Amino acid sequence: MAKQRGPLKRLLAHTRDSHTQVIKAITYSILNKVFDLAPPALIGTAVDIVVRREQSFIAGLGIKSVTNQLYALAAVTVVVW
Repeated sequence: MAKQRGPLKRLLAHTRDSHTQVIKAITYSILNKVFDLAPPALIGTAVDIVVRREQSFIAGLGIKSVTNQLYALAAVTVVVW
């Protein structure tokens, strides 16, 4: 009895000529999902900064001033958007 390959391996075998395009499409799809989920995380981080101030997540990364934390978050937001 021959060993059956999984569906992803079979799909990749059919797209052998377009392998680079398939890898790019998978990568862009994953990046799209990460960037879709980023805005709620950024909003949550902003709330964390306002509420917890010097004990926030960003403060734990070494940025103690609330103003500087918000500037850092703004910079990250610009990159995401």
